[in-house]
Amino acid sequence: MLLGDIDSFKDFLKLKQLSPKTIKSYTLGLIRFNSPFTQEYINKFLVKHNNTRDRGFLKAYQEYLISEKENLNLSTDQLTEIVNIKFLGLSGRKKRKLIIPLSTREVDILINNLQTEELKLMALLCYNTGLRLQELISIKIGSFDWEKMRENPASMGEVKVLGKGGKEGIALVPNEIIKKVARYIKSRITGGLDSPLFKVGERSFEIKLKEAGIRSRLTRINLETGEPIKETITNPHRLRHSYATNLLKAGVPINTVKELMRHASISSTEVYLHLTKKDIEKEVSEVNY
Repeated sequence: MLLGDIDSFKDFLKLKQLSPKTIKSYTLGLIRFNSPFTQEYINKFLVKHNNTRDRGFLKAYQEYLISEKENLNLSTDQLTEIVNIKFLGLSGRKKRKLIIPLSTREVDILINNLQTEELKLMALLCYNTGLRLQELISIKIGSFDWEKMRENPASMGEVKVLGKGGKEGIALVPNEIIKKVARYIKSRITGGLDSPLFKVGERSFEIKLKEAGIRSRLTRINLETGEPIKETITNPHRLRHSYATNLLKAGVPINTVKELMRHASISSTEVYLHLTKKDIEKEVSEVNY
């Protein structure tokens, strides 16, 4: 028998300030699990669903049950079992496959293979500001600091974005990009400051970027299966990844990159530092001594 209910679990997740996307994912996880929260059922679940998303759901559901122990009338034995649950395969972080960053030249090639001005501007913003997909899609006309641009037209632009968990942040926009945004708004958009900057949705943008990557041959194809190689697929996350990596390659201090990426922890930024080290090792290994 499933402990608790979906609505109260969703309320718990909202209190944790998780993103709507994560809340939806964990809610679907609860629907798939639909079993007593015991070691036996969890082990069975993890055999089929041993991925980052479902492991995250299980941890969140465990926290929910412990926090709601009184409302759920859990016995001492039930609570002890829940607290002592072991998540097989959770003893360490899953090894990530490295995403291959794009060079600035490759980013230009990708953008040239996008078919509309709206898609090109979306990709330009995504790469040149390190925006997450959700941040990009949520931008409105009034998200930009237009007053700053009026006072100093040659300055960097600023755009207010909603990041993970609805956390508000500021992304810096290169001057040439903010001018492109202004021209785009003037020629394409008739609404007010609350109007969305882009009409293209998350899924559609992901598909168009993927198609442009294949057309431009930036995405590599597995010759045996005919499928794109995952690490080379062009998507918003790879553009963000490339932005951070290229900044570090250019010598921008890691703490500055952390702020530009709006990372909560420096450890998140250090992932990109490891990528640049791999490039250095490759270059050194090719030198003939």
